[in-house]
Amino acid sequence: MDKRRSRIIVVAVFLAFLGAAIPIAAMAYMSWVIAVERKQDRLELFSRVTLLRATNTLTDAKGALRCDCRDARYSLF
Repeated sequence: MDKRRSRIIVVAVFLAFLGAAIPIAAMAYMSWVIAVERKQDRLELFSRVTLLRATNTLTDAKGALRCDCRDARYSLF
């Protein structure tokens, strides 16, 4: 009888532990997933802005290289 009682207590404690641990683990996993998604969104936005700036800089550089260098205003000598 005593063995059965201690087995019931062990099983009850184990189930109580699972009942507490599973929701905490699920919450931690979901918060990690949300954090990763938000970070990816921010990185995507940052990369788009960086690409736009690089494109604008390249366009300006191409325009500067295509200037009419015979013009006196752009002459080096």
